[in-house]
Amino acid sequence: MKHQVIGESITEYFQDRTDFLVYRSIELTTDRNVAGARQFVLPGGTLAAELFITKMTQCYDRDSTALSGTDIAKRVFFVREGKAVFYFHFGKSQITGKIKTYLHTRGPLIPVISELALTQEVVFLTLS
Repeated sequence: MKHQVIGESITEYFQDRTDFLVYRSIELTTDRNVAGARQFVLPGGTLAAELFITKMTQCYDRDSTALSGTDIAKRVFFVREGKAVFYFHFGKSQITGKIKTYLHTRGPLIPVISELALTQEVVFLTLS
């Protein structure tokens, strides 16, 4: 099943996938200035010449065979900020889940690390 708000978002829903993917979505803009310097571009068709992806999300069901702390619940990619945040399913008898934040250090904008991010595991990626 697919849900689309023209020029703003596209969400696809899934059932019974072997990779446990429940849905994936992208948020879009037609405004190059809103997209920022880091751009992931799609052809816009009749709506606009180009559509710019600002955020991508993937949500997963629990994988009972995965080791504790490795079972990803959600991945969120913030394109403009150059940041990816991975949320993991809660472990057995746990009230909090593990979160990993990856910051891409190459490019014009390096995001400011918030207090919340400092309490998470933060990994900087550098591409050559």
